[in-house]
Amino acid sequence: MSRFVIVGVMLSACATNGGAIVPRAGTWTYSEVTPVSNSCGSQINQIESGDFAIDSPTASGFRVIPNDGTAAFACSSSGASFECPNRAAATDDLRPGVDAVIAIQASVDGAFSDASHATGSQVANATCTGTQCAQVAPFPCSFTVNFAISAL
Repeated sequence: MSRFVIVGVMLSACATNGGAIVPRAGTWTYSEVTPVSNSCGSQINQIESGDFAIDSPTASGFRVIPNDGTAAFACSSSGASFECPNRAAATDDLRPGVDAVIAIQASVDGAFSDASHATGSQVANATCTGTQCAQVAPFPCSFTVNFAISAL
């Protein structure tokens, strides 16, 4: 059975501007992933550590370029806090083997602790259409992980 791989990616900062932490463009690593909850079961959730990049930093936001095959996404920031409401949107069509099409929407929020470190939480919500969704997971479902990121 196919498994979704949602690799969380976040950012950190290196400068301040009027109290706001401005993310630094460059390479970062996503690690220390801690599962918080998972109502989807093992067929849906797989979180992996890895590197990512950020670009276009300003005091009000930045863009994340994942290294996991998912599209780049925008994050907004205010002071030390950040949020990325559209971290990932993906579908997994399991047909013809299983009559199930799974859709996942993920979002992230967190806070910078200093110029090179941040922590946060990633939440993914999954839904399914098809006659055999129950063979994959109890839909709708969600999973949440906490994470830490640091500059390389």
